Amino acid sequence: PGALCTAGNITNLNFGIINSRPWWQITCADVKEDGINDLLPAGAVALASNASCSTTPGLAFTGGTDPNFGQGQVSSTGQIAGGAAYPEVSSVSTPLSTSYTSLMTKAQNANLPVTDLSTLCSLTNCTLPSTLSHGVYRASGNVTLNAFTFPANQNYVLLINGNLTLQGNMSIPIGSTVLFSASGNIIVAPTVGSAVNSTNSNLDGWYVAGQSFTVNSQGNCNDLRLNVAGSVVVDATGGGGAFQNNRDLCANNATNPTASFIQRLDMVLNAPQFIEQQTTVSQEVSP
Repeated sequence: PGALCTAGNITNLNFGIINSRPWWQITCADVKEDGINDLLPAGAVALASNASCSTTPGLAFTGGTDPNFGQGQVSSTGQIAGGAAYPEVSSVSTPLSTSYTSLMTKAQNANLPVTDLSTLCSLTNCTLPSTLSHGVYRASGNVTLNAFTFPANQNYVLLINGNLTLQGNMSIPIGSTVLFSASGNIIVAPTVGSAVNSTNSNLDGWYVAGQSFTVNSQGNCNDLRLNVAGSVVVDATGGGGAFQNNRDLCANNATNPTASFIQRLDMVLNAPQFIEQQTTVSQEVSP
C-alpha cells in the first residue's frame, strides 16, 4: 500500500515484513475466553491497569486451553486462571441472562412496556431521536444503527432479533446505561474507531452478541483502533460465536492494540434492576 511506480522506479514499497500482529488490551477488567490468543508485541501486557483500578490489573480466564500472549505477557502480576494443567471450563447449556431470548422473556413475564424500534427509525438506517425516552426497545429484524449520543441519566435496553451493525460511535454519558443484546451477530463498521494512539472511547455500553462480535477492516493498512468502554459478550445463546478482529494496524501493531477495552464502573452502579441477576442463598437452621 502506498507504493508508486514512476519511469520504472518503485518508491514507498513496504513488504510488511514485521514481527508484530494485531492484538487487544483490557484495562482494569477481566477477560474470559477458552484458549486466549492475543499476539502481543514484546513488552506489552494483555491486562493493563491505571489509577481507576488502584494499579491492579484484572484476571485472565483461559478455560481448559493454555493461553498464547505472543511476545508479551498476561499482566504485571502474571495471574491466569485455567489452562491445560488446571482447566476451568464452564459450558453454556442455556442462554445467558443478558441474551436476547432471556431479556425478552423477562420483559414479557414482568409485563414491561417494550417499544418497537421500527416506530422510531428505519431499521436499515436507524438514527435514534435525541429525545429518546428511557426503557426497553425491540427490533424484529436486523438493525443498522448510526452514531448516537444517549440522553443523560437514563437507562436503555435495545433487544435486536437479528444482527446489529454499528455504523458510528455510541456515546453514553456518566449516569446513563445502555445494553445492546442481539440474537445474532454484532458487527462494527470499518469507519468506527480512532487514531492508532488515541484512547478515546468509540463504543460505550454493554454489547451482548448471541453469536459473534465482528470488527471489520478498511484494509490496506488504513484501519482505525477500536476503543470500547464497557464490555463485550459473545456466544450468549450457547450455539457458538467468537470475538473476530479483522483489523490490522500494520507497523503500528508494535506499539498499539487494534482493540482496547476499559471498564465503566458507573454503569455497573447505575444498572437498572431489569438487567440485574438475583442470587438467592438459603440456609437451614434449627427452629
